[in-house]
Amino acid sequence: MDLKKIKQVIRIVENANINYLSVESNGTKIKVKKEAPCTVMPKAAEFNLTANGPIQTEATDRVELSLEKNKLDMEEGIVAIKSQMVGTFYSSPNPEAEDYIKKGSVVKSGQVVCIIEAMKLFNEIVSEISGTIVECCVKNGSPVEYGQNLFFVRPG
Repeated sequence: MDLKKIKQVIRIVENANINYLSVESNGTKIKVKKEAPCTVMPKAAEFNLTANGPIQTEATDRVELSLEKNKLDMEEGIVAIKSQMVGTFYSSPNPEAEDYIKKGSVVKSGQVVCIIEAMKLFNEIVSEISGTIVECCVKNGSPVEYGQNLFFVRPG
């Protein structure tokens, strides 16, 4: 396959709404894979629109927060309790009740640690390990994704 055809294949992948293309011609096989560019945003903020324009409601240094959580995730002996579904995280059974657990709480295997609301159903999330809560990773009322860290536990 000549260079002109290879460039043509690359252009097709760049311009099309595809991420991967494999072409085989006369015994030559070419695979082209497009990856999303990596961007780092130092600060993310939420804005609400008002009659007077946007107002900042909350700013979180997501990069720093993410690095801290990754450090805990890699720390020896620390185990993450992860979300088993996409939904909204609730730390207590109702707004007036105390949180199921907090940082420093001792948790037992099988104990309810939070609720995740998914499609109007409230699902209790239970700990699969006994230990001490080292970090609560999600704020009450925040959306969570499947596999997202909810808590870090030091077994014991």
